[in-house]
Amino acid sequence: MPRHNGRGQAVAVKLQCPAWRPPSAATWALLRTLLGAINLRTYALPKADIVAPVMADIERKLAEELDYLHEAEQLVWFGQHLTRTDWVVPQPVPHSPVQACSRCGA
Repeated sequence: MPRHNGRGQAVAVKLQCPAWRPPSAATWALLRTLLGAINLRTYALPKADIVAPVMADIERKLAEELDYLHEAEQLVWFGQHLTRTDWVVPQPVPHSPVQACSRCGA
C-alpha cells in the first residue's frame, strides 16, 4: 500500500496523463459528420435522432471523467455522506506533488 509523504497515511494512487484532454468541439463535429456519412451509405447505425443524444452523452461523460477536480469534490461529498461503516471512500490529498509521466508526453 503506498504511503503519503512517509507519514504512514494509506493512500490510493491514481495515475493521470496530464497531456490527455477531452476532444475539441471540432473533433466531435467531425465524428458526427463521419457517422452520418457512414449511415447514408450503409444504414448500419441508428437514425440521427437516436445517435445525436448518445453522442452528446458520450461527449459530456468523457469531459466529466477527465475533470479531476470534480472527481475530488465527489470523493469528499461521498466520504461525508456515506453511512455504511464497512465501506471506505478514499479522500483526495490536497497539494500532493505531481510527477509527470514520461510516456504521456507531458
